[in-house]
Amino acid sequence: MARIFIALDIPDDIKAMLGRLIKKWPAGPHSTIRWVNPLQLHITLAFLGDITEELLERVCNAAQGIACATQPFNLAIQGTGVFPGPKNPRVLWCGCMGDLHAIENLQKNIQTMLEGMGLPIEKRPFTPHITLGRIRSVTAPAVITEFLRSPCKSEPFGVREITIYKSRLLAKGPEYERYRQYQFTAQAQIPRLEGTSKNCLIAR
Repeated sequence: MARIFIALDIPDDIKAMLGRLIKKWPAGPHSTIRWVNPLQLHITLAFLGDITEELLERVCNAAQGIACATQPFNLAIQGTGVFPGPKNPRVLWCGCMGDLHAIENLQKNIQTMLEGMGLPIEKRPFTPHITLGRIRSVTAPAVITEFLRSPCKSEPFGVREITIYKSRLLAKGPEYERYRQYQFTAQAQIPRLEGTSKNCLIAR
């Protein structure tokens, strides 16, 4: 069995920027918030949980097909938020902007693929985000307010592949390992002009 999730990687400079944001707050065993290791930050598209190696290979093959049908797109980081809400925060995150239609379609395609394999899917609306920390005990409202007011914005960055991750639960927190990565290789269709082939394609 393997504990699996599907995600988008983010560039190292974005991880470094978010790492500086995380360092503004205390960490360690006595902190009320368990902050994510900046090196492991990502955008989750689907969490599969523990699945067999046989099913994992089926997921990988299907994910590769989805990647081949997906065009590269651009995202940027902007804003902070909490789930489920400021009155009862459990997860602290930063949001995404840019080609949201593209990432939403990608996530929908992955969910459809998983559902077709009999795997449980997320019923809540998809909100593209990067989890920065998780509340593990009562946290002062002032800390949450300060987090929500934190400036958090990046330049656009290209999204060119999806990653299948294996996750291990350790005493110090989860550890993620890249298992497979699949490049987005679909091409954008050129509007057809008179005298040109309707199959004419160009890479985005």
